[in-house]
Amino acid sequence: MPLVRKVRIQIKESEIRDAGGLENLIANRLRRGALVATEILRGDLARNSPVNTGTLANSFISQPPIVSRRDVSMSITMIPYGRFVVDGHGGKGKSPPFDVISLWVKRKGLHQRLKTAPWMAQLLPETAQEGNAARHKNNKFILAEKLIIATLLVMRKIARAGVEANNFLDLAIKNNRERMLRAIQKGLGAK
Repeated sequence: MPLVRKVRIQIKESEIRDAGGLENLIANRLRRGALVATEILRGDLARNSPVNTGTLANSFISQPPIVSRRDVSMSITMIPYGRFVVDGHGGKGKSPPFDVISLWVKRKGLHQRLKTAPWMAQLLPETAQEGNAARHKNNKFILAEKLIIATLLVMRKIARAGVEANNFLDLAIKNNRERMLRAIQKGLGAK
């Protein structure tokens, strides 16, 4: 259900005339207040989104507000994988892209702590297996191989179990609702 607030504003005749009519004046003021409100939300999202590389936190872009006769529409875009962070990933046999997970594994240092086993050699591409069978049989893997193995294991886990949702978006809206409404009211010149 949409949130409805009644606002009392005082407007001078000259302001109405300069704006080209009351409707234009109100639309311009609403747009200005909505822009501030959107920036409040964008700032909160950037501060409180989960951070691994900072790419998601730095991807929030506020769009110009759209004012109609019935409402004010504000939107913020983010990079596509933000949807998986917000909604989670239910598994269902689908795994995320290798390069994204590899970067995550590398940043977390999981490959450095990985306890390997000889069977893990079969996870490596054939080119990595050629000529290294004896080393792999003795459970000796180089760091690059451990990175590949750890990445594939994480991808398999995500494909099976999924990733829990982190609904920081709704939380940001809930936490900033009053500030955003005040910004819109201030933009209108509300008393």
